[in-house]
Amino acid sequence: MFAEGIRRAIGRRVIADDEVHAVDVLDVLENLAAKSLLAVQLAGEQVLYRLLDTTRAYALEKLEDSHESGEIKRRHAQLCWSWGKDAQDWEPHSLREWTGGNRQRLDDVRAALNWCCSPEGDPSRCVKLTAASASIWFQKLFPE
Repeated sequence: MFAEGIRRAIGRRVIADDEVHAVDVLDVLENLAAKSLLAVQLAGEQVLYRLLDTTRAYALEKLEDSHESGEIKRRHAQLCWSWGKDAQDWEPHSLREWTGGNRQRLDDVRAALNWCCSPEGDPSRCVKLTAASASIWFQKLFPE
């Protein structure tokens, strides 16, 4: 999940739960960055937080072993689906145009689909996410 990193608002939607409140997510991200566990990139006014590759591999392994794995992956899939609720989000003039600003989303949607369609996943979310993102996959298969 989040191969390219996350923005603060996205982090709030996936990280926040009963134990970590949405208002505390920024503190969590900044504390991890201060400990050099997250790389911080500035893109205009946006701040992108990205786990270093070794830290990411370790975190994914720990996530798989946790009782929260399914719930976090479900929230991630819900987030990815929400990006496609507005059909225009998935109907670019060209794949190059869309992936230029949404490469992170493409990787996240792929990861969410992998989980949703797995035996541990959520088949109804798989169908919804597949339908919402179908146009971008068709453009990827059949470029202009």
